[in-house]
Parts: sequence; C-alpha cells; structure tokens
Amino acid sequence: MTFYEPVDPLLTRTEAASLMSVSISTIERRIKSGELRACKLGTGLKNAVRIRRSEVERFLSDSETVRDQSAA
Repeated sequence: MTFYEPVDPLLTRTEAASLMSVSISTIERRIKSGELRACKLGTGLKNAVRIRRSEVERFLSDSETVRDQSAA
C-alpha cells in the first residue's frame, strides 16, 4: 500500500508559528483579524484550528512585498 502526502498539508498553530518565526498568540491574532486564513475542525473547548501551508507561504510572501515597498 502506498501513502501519499497531501498536496497542501494542514499545519497546527504551533507548526505555522514555527515556520513564520512568531509566537502562537501572533498566529491567533492574525487568524482573528483575517490576515491569515484558517479552518476550524470540530467543536468544543479543544477545537482544532489548521492553516494550509500555502496560506502561510502566501502570508510570508505578502509580508516581504510590503517590507520591500516600505524600504524603497
């Protein structure tokens, strides 16, 4: 049997924070403000939030573009 990795893996808040070199609370603020899109899995107190890796990459790319424009 062959297992395939998802084309666009889902990341936890911790994984996204690590990739972006920020804290988990920063990730949560970005999600709440709508700057970073995420999906909620399940309900209850321990609901899981996942962020697509492509979304993290988009956010980082947009951030670099803004930084480059402000430096010019």
